[in-house]
Amino acid sequence: MPRKARDVKSALGGKFGFSPAPVGREKGHEWFALDVPGVARVLTMFSRGMPEFSDDLMAKIARQLRVRRGYLDGMIDCTFSSEAYRKKLVDNPDGPLAGGGSRRP
Repeated sequence: MPRKARDVKSALGGKFGFSPAPVGREKGHEWFALDVPGVARVLTMFSRGMPEFSDDLMAKIARQLRVRRGYLDGMIDCTFSSEAYRKKLVDNPDGPLAGGGSRRP
């Protein structure tokens, strides 16, 4: 299901502690980053002009956040806590698809 861009950004920036990151110079895009000790920096990019993110884009964001799509939905819907997400990153820093598993989000 598509998601409102402001809901995704609000959840990641507020509850999960992602902050704006000056990583790229893509015009019309903004980067958000999360630093967790012992884990490579988590980065995702959003288009500034999109009011809604499609299912395909949400799947890409989930991969960038190193979670499955359903988990990302739970993050936005406040089903999962920031602590649970950080623990998930520490326990599996490369994400659920690492090691040749299924490529489905």
